[in-house]
Amino acid sequence: MRVYPGMYMRPEYWNGLTPTERVCHLVRSLAHKHPEWVFAGECAACVHGLEVPWVAMRHMVYVIGPCAASASDCDQLQRIHAYGIQPHCVEGIKVTGLARTVIDCACVMDPCGAVAVLDSAIRRGLTKQELYAECNRQHTDCAAVFHLLPHADQRSENGGDTPEVQLYRGSA
Repeated sequence: MRVYPGMYMRPEYWNGLTPTERVCHLVRSLAHKHPEWVFAGECAACVHGLEVPWVAMRHMVYVIGPCAASASDCDQLQRIHAYGIQPHCVEGIKVTGLARTVIDCACVMDPCGAVAVLDSAIRRGLTKQELYAECNRQHTDCAAVFHLLPHADQRSENGGDTPEVQLYRGSA
């Protein structure tokens, strides 16, 4: 079956993978084909091993850097134009750093999905100070991160565990 333009998998194998494993397989293949790409957003979150709820995913491949769109880009590819990105290498794949990844996810995901990513990043050791520093370094609007940060709890197993997030979701 076609999972991305020019990339195919045996259906029985693909269907046996979790959503996160699917993203990681796709990103690993694309990284091999395009070693200059730096993956961002939900792709980077999956590679970092963060919890990304399937319903919160946009099912896009996010690539960040100074490169412009190409005529060969497909509808599944979203380029984020940015300079000064300091890629991190995780299992041979270039991705945005943990703080940048969380910020990107918080800016595009629904609150419960973003909190799940934030919770799992905090469990992995990401601090509020690192998030604040990355927001300042990027000179980006981090309102979503600042709004969700009080709801983050490293003890949560998913983004719906925190009562405050349930209230927020109900009032959105």
